[in-house]
Amino acid sequence: MDRKTLEYMEERAKKARLIVNKIDRLSKLDKQIESIRKISVYDQYVNGLFSLSSTDSNPSQNDKRLIEVIKPALRQMIADEVAKLEAELAEL
Repeated sequence: MDRKTLEYMEERAKKARLIVNKIDRLSKLDKQIESIRKISVYDQYVNGLFSLSSTDSNPSQNDKRLIEVIKPALRQMIADEVAKLEAELAEL
């Protein structure tokens, strides 16, 4: 093996490690979604736009319903991203 081949393989291994780390983080996040009880949305300037909560002393039924609708959507987004990353990994 020459130096150029080694550098090429090293670069691919670094990219692969980054992808695997992202997949691991997303998988961990996917497992945590089930316990979500509050969702807050912020703009790019970190100004709170709104919050939904099912843990307040008097939670809104709409908040609870919206949180239960958002959870599967988040899980699907994560699954799509993981599939994309796994395809990138396979290309390496």
